[in-house]
Amino acid sequence: KTPTVFEAYASAVIEQLVTGFESRASIARLRREAGEPLPGTRLHAAPTAEAVRRVPMWRMHELGIGSRRAAALREGAIRGASLERLRAVPPDVAIEKLQSIRGVGPWTANAVARDAFGYADAVPIGDFHSPYVVTSALTGEEGDDAAMLEVLEPFRPHRTRVVLLLEHSFVRGGLDGGPRWRPPRVDPHRRFPWKY
Repeated sequence: KTPTVFEAYASAVIEQLVTGFESRASIARLRREAGEPLPGTRLHAAPTAEAVRRVPMWRMHELGIGSRRAAALREGAIRGASLERLRAVPPDVAIEKLQSIRGVGPWTANAVARDAFGYADAVPIGDFHSPYVVTSALTGEEGDDAAMLEVLEPFRPHRTRVVLLLEHSFVRGGLDGGPRWRPPRVDPHRRFPWKY
């Protein structure tokens, strides 16, 4: 579990609609911009909701966070205290409440539940890779979100763990030890948006 719900929320929002490389780079830039330096290291702590609220929208774009994601990030920063209160409700209810925030859909809400609450049954609905990986591994055929939910049903309440294990195995070389999966290439203008 992350120390704060906002930390998981910020990471999930930044990871929307972009590759892992882009999201990790943007998260690191936001930490350097708004996070407190950790004494004795070159590292920065995850930024608080108040610190993210102070980052202007134009600066978010320079950090590689597009306008839709920046607007959702700012909305979550404004609701920082109410996000923390979600720890007191069941994860299913928290997922529903998170989706009431503009710019937060099922994928983001489930990612927050997984990382902030340690919810072991949060399924990455709407993910680019997960339906392909899960259905290919468990049925031998490619499928969509509905097929993924169907094949994961016997694993309830541990569907998150199954998805993570299958994805980890797939990225490392497939379930049968075949060739390693290669992620999609990232265009240079998306790697360094502030240069173009």
